[in-house]
Amino acid sequence: MKSTLTLVVLAALTLGMTGCIAQKQHDDLRTLHRKAQERIVELEGLLADKEAEIAALRGASSGADANLAARLAEAEAEAQRLREELRALAAGPGDLTPELVSALQRLADQYPGLMTFDPDRKAIQLQSDLTFDLGSTKVKAGAAESLAKLASVLNTADAAPFEVKVVGHTDNVPVTNPANKQKFEDNWGLSAFRAKSVMEVLRRNGVGERRMSIVGYGEH
Repeated sequence: MKSTLTLVVLAALTLGMTGCIAQKQHDDLRTLHRKAQERIVELEGLLADKEAEIAALRGASSGADANLAARLAEAEAEAQRLREELRALAAGPGDLTPELVSALQRLADQYPGLMTFDPDRKAIQLQSDLTFDLGSTKVKAGAAESLAKLASVLNTADAAPFEVKVVGHTDNVPVTNPANKQKFEDNWGLSAFRAKSVMEVLRRNGVGERRMSIVGYGEH
């Protein structure tokens, strides 16, 4: 079962964790957690053994013995693999890894005034007036650039396990422009079109369609 990253396009755009699970799913998660903890203990033992082997090989190798050098390189590669598996398991299902949190924070820092990141809420926000013109569903150039870079983060190995839900919200100003009224009918329709526009930017920048879904909300 995949966890979900949610992009909410409201007065802001939010990236966070969502999810409501049934009892069976809860039981399944508890089983997975127990198995993960058992695997962590096993990996810690394997890693300790591998690091001891590396220390012994370094002590025995003078640099001239090609066989020892090859064994050392192999042991170091295996130790790195064990560390990466440990890191992934320690993060737990549904958690953002430290690397993903860091990448999202760096991205937000590139766009002060437009984008903010709240690591506690696992949320990225884009200011609406810098994302869309009033009554428009076209993503502005600056926001499109930031979304393209967000797509690059979403395409990393740390973000790959997550599905992406784009949730559109608008303000409480009723749709009155006749052309917009005909196209969107109300704010609900406008919010859905805005969510779709954001999804399209992400899709054009490599985020798989099967990972994404959209929802629209509006007061009028």
